[in-house]
Order: sequence, then C-alpha cells, then structure tokens
Amino acid sequence: MAFSLLQVPSFPPYTGPHKVGTSEFEIPVSSLDSPAPSPESDVPLSTILLRTFYPAEDVEGTSKPVYWISEPQGVFSGALAEFLGLPKRLSNILALIPNTIRWVKMPAQRDAPLKPSTLPSKRWPVMVFSHGIGGSKNMYSYLLGCIASYGVVVIAPDHRDGSAPISLLRNSQGQHTEKVAYQRIKHIFDQDILRKRHGQLRIRLWELGIIHDALHKLDSGMKTGNLIDSNGEKGPVFTSSLDIHTPSSITWAGHSFGAASVVQFVKSIYWGRVSGDDPSSTASQPHFSQYRPLYQPQRDSKIVSQVTPSSPLVLLDLWNLPLLGEDVKWLWEKPLPCYAATPALEKGQQRHVNVLAILSDEFFKWAAGLKATRFVLSNRPVSGQDSVEDRKLAPRIFYTVKSAHLSQSDAGILFPWVMKRWVQAEEPERTMKLNVTAIIQMLRECGVPFDLDEDVRHDLENVADVAISDNGNGDASSGNRPSHFSPAIFATDGSVRGWFPVPLADETAPVPEFEVRTPPKL
Repeated sequence: MAFSLLQVPSFPPYTGPHKVGTSEFEIPVSSLDSPAPSPESDVPLSTILLRTFYPAEDVEGTSKPVYWISEPQGVFSGALAEFLGLPKRLSNILALIPNTIRWVKMPAQRDAPLKPSTLPSKRWPVMVFSHGIGGSKNMYSYLLGCIASYGVVVIAPDHRDGSAPISLLRNSQGQHTEKVAYQRIKHIFDQDILRKRHGQLRIRLWELGIIHDALHKLDSGMKTGNLIDSNGEKGPVFTSSLDIHTPSSITWAGHSFGAASVVQFVKSIYWGRVSGDDPSSTASQPHFSQYRPLYQPQRDSKIVSQVTPSSPLVLLDLWNLPLLGEDVKWLWEKPLPCYAATPALEKGQQRHVNVLAILSDEFFKWAAGLKATRFVLSNRPVSGQDSVEDRKLAPRIFYTVKSAHLSQSDAGILFPWVMKRWVQAEEPERTMKLNVTAIIQMLRECGVPFDLDEDVRHDLENVADVAISDNGNGDASSGNRPSHFSPAIFATDGSVRGWFPVPLADETAPVPEFEVRTPPKL
C-alpha cells in the first residue's frame, strides 16, 4: 500500500476507435438565453461551467496534458480532502503539499480540433451528463471519454448548487472571483432537508436548460465569450456539428443526484407541457393543487420541443430522495415520458426502449432505494400495475455485482485498492466497460447514429466484447480486442458474468445467488 501511495494513478485508454479531445467552457449567462428565470442562489450564477469530451483529430505529441485536478490544484485538492471528511486545517495543509493525485492525467487531448463527422448529417450525437454529490465536470471523465470515443459529444457541467466539493466562478477577465462551497446536507427524509435539496434541484435544472441554449449558440457559430484561456491553442469548433435540432436528439444522463436531476428535468418539461395543453385534465388530479414546479421553462422555448417521450435517458445509481416532498408529489406520481404515446407509435411504427438504468451492487442491495427506483421507472407508480404495452416500453435495469456507488465515477478506476478495501468493489475496469457497453448499445437501438468504419460496425453487430464473454479472468474466447459491443449485453439469462437484469415488479425474486447478501450500510 505504501508503494501504491507513491504511484501516480492512471486511466486505461478509452475503449472506442476515435481519439478524444476535451475542452472547458465557462460562458457568461449574460450571453445566453435561459428558458426559465434564474433560481435563488447564495452566489450570483453569472456563468455556466462545463467540460466537453468529443471525437477529435489526432494531435498527440503537441497537445498539453489534461490534469484530473483542475487549476488552481491546491484549492481543488483541499476541497476534495475536506469533502472526504478530513478536518479543514488538515485539508488546508494537504492542499499545499505536492501529492501524486495532482499528476493524474486524462487520456484525452486538450483543446484538440473536433473531428469532422462522416455521417450523412455531418453532425455528432450529443449527451448531457449531470454529476452526483461530490462530483464535478471531471469526476466521470473516463466513462464520458469512453462514450465520446465511439462518436458522441458529451457535455459535463459543474453544478453550482453546492453539491461539488467546490466550484469557482470567473469574471470577465478570466479571474476566479467567487466560489461555491460544498453544502453538507443530511441524506434523510425530512421536510427541511427536502426544501434544501429542492433548492439545489432548481439550480441544476436551470443549468441544464441554459446549457441547451449554449449548445445551440455553439452550433450556430455564435461567440459565447468563453472565459477560460486556452493559451492561444485552437480548440474545438462546434459550428454546424451538433445533432441537437430535432426533437429527442439529445441524450440526458446522470449519476446519483445527477440521475435524479435529469429525471426531474424531463418530467418537469414533458408534464408541464401536457398539463398546459389541457389544464382541465389536471384540475381533479390528486396533489396538483399543491404542486410547485422546480423548473418551468417558457412553452415556446427550444428545450420544450427537444424533450419528448423518445428522448434517451441514462440513469446511473438513481438517488430518489431529492424527488420527494409534498410540493412535488404530483410530478413524483407521474410516469417517465417514455410510456407516453407518440405519433410514430400511433402509426404502428416500432419504438425502442429509450431509458437505461444501471445500478451498482451497493444500490441494488439497498432495499428502500431499489423500491423507490422501481416506483420512478414504472408506468403506473401509484397502483403498481402495468400492462403488456407498458412492458414493451419499460426501462431496462441492470446491476453489476461487486461494484459500489463510486464504481461509475473515476474513483473506481483510479483507486482500485481503496475501493476493494473499503467498499468491497472489484474489477473496476470491467465494471466500467459493462456500463459503457450497455449505454452505447441502448443508444444504437434507439437509432442514435455512430460514425464508425465498416470493421468496427461488423464487430458491433457480431462480436461479443471482452467484458461480455470473458471466462472470469479477463480473457475472451476470441482473444483480447478493443471494446466493441453486442446486443448480448441485454441478455436476461445471466450469461454475462456478474451482470444481471433487475425486474420492475417488486414481487419478482432477484437472482437467487444474491438473495442472502446482507443489506448495505448506507
């Protein structure tokens, strides 16, 4: 262990065929058009901050390193130490001492030019990913970099709601002038606690909405006034390159509190629009008179037309506590939009499952959390009943054994010995591959286009991945090869080692092998 502490943790290469670029944007809110009014905040929300991961032209050898800990590294490493529970004085001391964590580099190329898409549209598909508590724009860099390496532009915001260890705001000169500190809020069901979580959600949902506007401005070629100095290097130009203009073209994804954020985001937009179309339909509904929307965009805004029942959702370890409370109970009891009828479905055209939920072993064994997740993902959450048609559209839910809540973040990849010792998580790289495999496969089935050459397309259709068909020690029957994907990831017979489906119905027994496991200590 002592030797491990002296080593610089590192990431494996991304698994897809494209090189990956990454670039930061801090954009003044004054240059953007928000679909909804600004929420209340202790710190003026004058900018939005995000990191992008995207398919890139190869500039290896000339690209500067991208450090996992952002500058100023002392501030961020000290805040991370304090978030992990170290006393403030010790965190401040550690922030001044050089340590190996500061030298961790992402395997992405800084500010590399965007690779031109060869798809018929000449545009790349887009995913927006919301981080969890203690997360940041960098905390899921490996997962998001892998997704980008298959041909997706991924947007990872830094939420300024007090859920990150710390977030810094720049002024017009590019200097850090404000900070949003971490808010230590208990994880319990209490009305005062819920009000605080709802305050955070209001900020998060507003940020997601204004990021959508930022994407449109970047795609149009409009100058947004990025406050981050890229040292004169030519960064990515997204003009006419983002597939964001057709309804449901954007994938909304998140982990933990981030998964809750995108659930509330799409439900707020969809059900807000539906209730506005027919106000009489809500007058007699239970709890509607008490409903206080956490996000209510203008009905003619682009984000309202973007979110539809066909919008892909990726929910990693969905944490449902922030979605509870009397003032949002009406929305809580509404199903996800994926169950709603669409013109395509009415014409008899085929619709694919477009919601994927992946649980860690830790969250799967958390009985109360699993019950709440089943509630959110079912069509008739109040009655607990479903129909044959419901089951055709129901979200897919899977979990990975011997994985922890942090396994879906960079922590599992960077600190495997810590994860194994403290949360009994094993095989972090394989766990991550299973997550990426399932996400890409779901998007492919939803019709999201991928810019891949014919050899890779053949592998995607016909060859099982190392992570899917290995024999238990990481060796695949067809030999080691880059991570490509197969529909086998959604097999429900347990044929993928350590990867099991989770039924929506409570009365259905889980996999017998894991029934005797002790409940998690959360």
